[in-house]
Amino acid sequence: MRAHIGRLWSQASEREKRQFVRHVRPWWESHHHRSPPLSAQLVARLHEAGRLRIRAASFQGLVPSVEGVSIRVRYRGEHVISQVSGAALINSSGIEYDWRRVARPLPQQLLKRGLIRPGPLALGIAADASGAVLDAQGQVSQRLFAMGPPLRGMWWESTAVTDVAIQAKALALKLTQL
Repeated sequence: MRAHIGRLWSQASEREKRQFVRHVRPWWESHHHRSPPLSAQLVARLHEAGRLRIRAASFQGLVPSVEGVSIRVRYRGEHVISQVSGAALINSSGIEYDWRRVARPLPQQLLKRGLIRPGPLALGIAADASGAVLDAQGQVSQRLFAMGPPLRGMWWESTAVTDVAIQAKALALKLTQL
């Protein structure tokens, strides 16, 4: 399947891609990117001992707390917001692919200056097939290029070494032709 993901993603309609991102993405992320065996064993032991509970929820915010951490969540299938307290908070929500929401100076400045624009479905940034970045007006850059996770909207699977290697080859070919 892995060898066909880029082709399948590019052939899918905009509607199919949106449905995939909305309904399948959480399952894809949690099953495709597995934890190392030792980590998985620790999680299983904590779960079996009742020290760890796993529930799907959406994060609603932090609550000031003197002892540990308190957060507000809305559990899947519920409308009420609950408060949960604990000694620590582990953010396992994954990578933020919407560059408009990435709180880092480089993405913010590139967007602010119009040098990049969000990628399809707000996943990563927009670029052509060789990785040349598209600016806010949709013009192909001759100086800014991307590969890997920033191209998630174009290829979906854009994090594994094999995927990035294919992108690097296309980019190298493009750069030799400039």
